[in-house]
Amino acid sequence: MKFTYLIGNGFDLNIGLKTSFKDFFDVYCNKSGQKNEAIKNFKNKISENTFMWSDFELQMGQYAKEVEPFGMLNMQDYFDCMEDFRNEMITYISQEEKRINSYIFKNKCDSVCHRSIEYPFQYMRNGQSILLQDYLLKYVTESIEYNFIVFNYTHTFEEFLAPLGYNVVGDNDNGPSHWTGDVDDSIVLDKIGKVIHVHGEIGNAILLGLNDEQQVANPHLKKNDEFRCNYIKPIANEALSEQKDKISKRIIEESDVIFIYGMSIGQTDKIWWQTIMKWLCDSTDYREHFLVVFSYDAKLRRNSPLYNIMNQRQTENKLLSFTPDFINTNKDGIIKRIFCSLNSNIFKLDFDPFGSEY
Repeated sequence: MKFTYLIGNGFDLNIGLKTSFKDFFDVYCNKSGQKNEAIKNFKNKISENTFMWSDFELQMGQYAKEVEPFGMLNMQDYFDCMEDFRNEMITYISQEEKRINSYIFKNKCDSVCHRSIEYPFQYMRNGQSILLQDYLLKYVTESIEYNFIVFNYTHTFEEFLAPLGYNVVGDNDNGPSHWTGDVDDSIVLDKIGKVIHVHGEIGNAILLGLNDEQQVANPHLKKNDEFRCNYIKPIANEALSEQKDKISKRIIEESDVIFIYGMSIGQTDKIWWQTIMKWLCDSTDYREHFLVVFSYDAKLRRNSPLYNIMNQRQTENKLLSFTPDFINTNKDGIIKRIFCSLNSNIFKLDFDPFGSEY
């Protein structure tokens, strides 16, 4: 049995880091001393409409229209703007990450870590939780392997996994396990598999960009090798030869249940949503696949049944839109295996990660 978690920036935001594009815009656009006119104008463009630029990667493709012959920028100006943004963003995120007291974080997240990773069902809607757990009871004697595909650049999630023995050499008594529920109540030892930063991590190459050439609003840049290797994420991943994308796809394809947390279901990660939907459609009567989406909506009205229902349908429809064309889908059958949990407390900390250990 294999459980896979896809972790997005919502995880870092949840623990108190200010790592959204909007948080960074406030710092980046107000930073003085820039002499490059192209970068100055670029910052002004962002400041004029931060809401539009909040989907920064998609907007990168639209800003390509500013490059000649359609606009006034030359290609080097565009590269200067994007590289300045990337470099400043990584500096900013690195500083944010350092705000966490690593000692406290690793040593106090034990209970949150265990319940979030090993018992995510308690954070699902009751009916959906029962359906999924009843299905998994068929395989209760199997060991569970937990894998994690992280879309963040920080290393906070690795530290969060420390209580489960991640990066611990040798046996770890606190590692994941589960009861079989048999007469003898035997324990099955589970294991932590891989943690993959599919878009890079602080200290290594960072991928920031688009899903494919169709998201580039300038046909001249679509054919430029430097642009493609720098700003088309699947091409950059292949060129870097670290095979993070191939390993991640294999993990998804071999999964039984996938949990998504802290991610927006958007076009710039289209390749991953397509991979997940193909995996979901590949279910069989013998071995079904289930997808659990933990989403967040700041405007949530918990007392409105309609609002909750519409939110779930919106998530389902977004995911269905990424179903590959070559697959004949049974829409109702797929939807029955997509479970949505809105504004859950699954990774909510019960301590202050920024405090002092003294």
